[in-house]
Parts: sequence; structure tokens; C-alpha cells
Amino acid sequence: KAIDAIQKAGGTVQVDADAPGKPAYRVTLGGDKATDAELTALEALPRLRELNLVGAHITDAGLAHVQQLTKLQKLYLADTLITDAGLAHLEDLARLQLLDLAKTKITDAGLAHLADMPRLQILDLSHTAVTGAGLEQLKKLDTLKELHLLGLKPSGDKGSEFEEKVLDFLKAQPKTVVVR
Repeated sequence: KAIDAIQKAGGTVQVDADAPGKPAYRVTLGGDKATDAELTALEALPRLRELNLVGAHITDAGLAHVQQLTKLQKLYLADTLITDAGLAHLEDLARLQLLDLAKTKITDAGLAHLADMPRLQILDLSHTAVTGAGLEQLKKLDTLKELHLLGLKPSGDKGSEFEEKVLDFLKAQPKTVVVR
């Protein structure tokens, strides 16, 4: 029933044909048809490991349904309507390794919800309102390998201050590659 609802909304579901019960492990659901209402179907897919919602018309309220997906490892939320408040729903996703927040309304305030993710390796904050000050909150992410900061405008920062904050971050996390 959940898979049918996702497919009806234009999404795709991939299942693990070799596992008992053939559980869904990857869902792609984006575009105009994908809204918060369609995300309720995700609750019936507890073994989901990858969720791609790029371009979906989802809001912070829709992320409450994602919160239940504790096995999730990859979450793509680029070009959605989520804000800092919605990131609170992701705090308990302890297995999350990749989080794409590019082209969202995320600011420095929202980064506090990500600071304690124990396995996060790739974080994309490109084209968001994050500033150099927000990078301070990410220094605790010891597992972070890639941080994408393309298109960030140092709004509150002067350009040199932003560069200084990036360098400070790299000193704290020398194993992280910053993509700008």
C-alpha cells in the first residue's frame, strides 16, 4: 500500500529482492506531486536506507514522517521548502551519513540540530543562508569528510571573515574536504 502511494505520486521504490520480506531500501519522490501528505507512506517503510526528496514540495511538518526512519543513511532534501525548524526532526537519525540541504532555507540556527550526528560524512549546505559563524557548530562532527559550501554569500560576514571561519573549521577538522 505504501509503495503504491509513492508510485502514484510519481515516485520510485527500490526493494531488496534478496532480503526476507523484500523491504524497500530506496525511495525517490520529488517534483510537484510530492508533498507532506505523501510522506505519511514512508512510515510503513522502516528499513529505508536512502530517501531522495529533491525538488519536492515538502515542509518542516513533512519531515516529522522522516523522523521514524532510523535506518536512514542518505537523505537528499535539496530544493525543498524546509527551514531550520524542520531539522529538529532529523536529530535522532543516528545512522545518517549523507545529508543534502542545498538550496533550502537553512541558516546558522538550524545547524545546531546537526552538530551531534555521529556518522555524518557528507553535508551539502550549498546555496543556503549559512554564514561563517554557523561553521562553528559543525566542528564537533568528527566523521565529516565533505562539506559543500558552493554559492554561499557571506551576508553578515565580510568575505575575509568568511574565509577565516572556513580556515578555522579546517583546523578543527583537518580530514574534511570543503567544496566551494
